[in-house]
Amino acid sequence: MAEARLLDGEHIIMISKDSALSLSNLRVKYEATAQGSSVYKSIPLAKISCCSLLTKSSPLLLVIAALGLIACFVPQLEQLRIVGGVIAVVLVLAYFLTKRGRLEITSDSGEAISVSTSGLSHEEARKFTEAVALAIAKPS
Repeated sequence: MAEARLLDGEHIIMISKDSALSLSNLRVKYEATAQGSSVYKSIPLAKISCCSLLTKSSPLLLVIAALGLIACFVPQLEQLRIVGGVIAVVLVLAYFLTKRGRLEITSDSGEAISVSTSGLSHEEARKFTEAVALAIAKPS
């Protein structure tokens, strides 16, 4: 990625781990390149209408995994114990692999910055949304 360029009087408040998404006292900026394409979006704080964190998971997978784990404790059926254990492990892995999250910052013109939260904890992504709201409320 190219060296970060700041506007006059701009300072960085928060930046993502991969440096693709940044929050400054003036704007939210997203810059990324992948497989021959690039994206650059910059939304001034005064034009941000919504900042949201969207997450999706399937807790039913964990419930079914727990049932498989319970089957591991049936002493009479050795095959059921093995199958139950394998099912439990596969479903727990599926739960973590299918968790999804997106951080979306929308401008009042309808343009949006939408970034996957993979690699970020829910709390880290939430801190970013709160930092955007605070930057909007306290312009410098």
